[in-house]
Amino acid sequence: MEANVGKMIVSGNNINVPVPWGHIAVKECGNLEGRPIFLMHGWLDNCGSFQPILPYFTANYRMICIDAPGHGLSSHYP
Repeated sequence: MEANVGKMIVSGNNINVPVPWGHIAVKECGNLEGRPIFLMHGWLDNCGSFQPILPYFTANYRMICIDAPGHGLSSHYP
């Protein structure tokens, strides 16, 4: 793997999952036929935090990154 892999931006499908107060933002990337791995960030973060590690997994796995409510591109609670 290249030394600058952590600087790559991994593209994928942006999905909005409807919830009563708006939507939950999800980014799906990698091998859509591969085993799914769900990634959920910690407090005061967003799914963009996983960009540096995604290139290590996308060839073999389906990566599903979820933004918590009120974080990243997800809707805030009312």
